[in-house]
Amino acid sequence: MTKKEMQKSGFTEKLKKKFSLGGVTLWGGILFAFLIFFDQITKILAEKFLSDGKSVKIFGKFVQLRLVYNRGISFGMFSDGSVASKVAIIVLTSLMMLALAAAYLLIDKRRKTLRLSFIFVV
Repeated sequence: MTKKEMQKSGFTEKLKKKFSLGGVTLWGGILFAFLIFFDQITKILAEKFLSDGKSVKIFGKFVQLRLVYNRGISFGMFSDGSVASKVAIIVLTSLMMLALAAAYLLIDKRRKTLRLSFIFVV
């Protein structure tokens, strides 16, 4: 297919629309930045108000906030691992996040719910 034929068929316009970084992607980036900011603020507040073994009761004995540290992955897995294993986990996690971010950019913009779920995962 020649360049003129592609332009006549609207192929380039379809590609531009699919890969443009406006609209939903802009709001996705803003939401992503807000979630990172909110996460860091809650960590700072937890350090400030829940240090020294303090707890905040929300529903009596049933729901309480306590400050704990997870030195591993999920439920403390690999917390006693070597430095090399921790670096490998960080690298693999970073690669997965990049893959999910790339997938987010490739998802059709009309699939807003799916795009939003990718933002929350990343």
